Amino acid sequence: MKGRSAIFERCNSIMKHLLSEVSTESSDGRYHGEYRSVLENGVTEIDSCVILKTFAPDSFRFSEQYYGDRTGCEAYLNHIHIDDEGNKARRLDDALAFACDLCSMLRQQAPPGRYCIIVTYHLDCRSTAVRFHRVRVNEWWLSDDLDGYAQEGVGYLVIDVGNLPSTEAC
Repeated sequence: MKGRSAIFERCNSIMKHLLSEVSTESSDGRYHGEYRSVLENGVTEIDSCVILKTFAPDSFRFSEQYYGDRTGCEAYLNHIHIDDEGNKARRLDDALAFACDLCSMLRQQAPPGRYCIIVTYHLDCRSTAVRFHRVRVNEWWLSDDLDGYAQEGVGYLVIDVGNLPSTEAC
């Protein structure tokens, strides 16, 4: 895996600080097996939403009333909390390793398009999360002002899948 901050296309100042703060701590960056199975199960496309099969509801149908838009639906359903009783470095390294593996899995299995992979670290509960959504015109899950997330470290990367030019982040 590349350096911690090199994975992100953009990140806020909290995430930059968190990454620099843990840069000397040791972690193997490999998350628990339960998270691996989420990637091994792959993705499915239902009602133009790309969803991790592990999290796809049996009778899923997109509802604008419930999710707002398809991007919001994917960001909501396609998230996993990577919590470890260990230290901050372990949680961040595990989240970054999972994000890179998610990137690889999407390139192999997802329908062609652009995908945004988001990593967050919530300061209050010391929880990390990784989520993704397809990039769509006029739909974006994150605020443009990443520093507006006052209690979270936030970083994201956008990857191209299929016949699009590749952006090699992972």
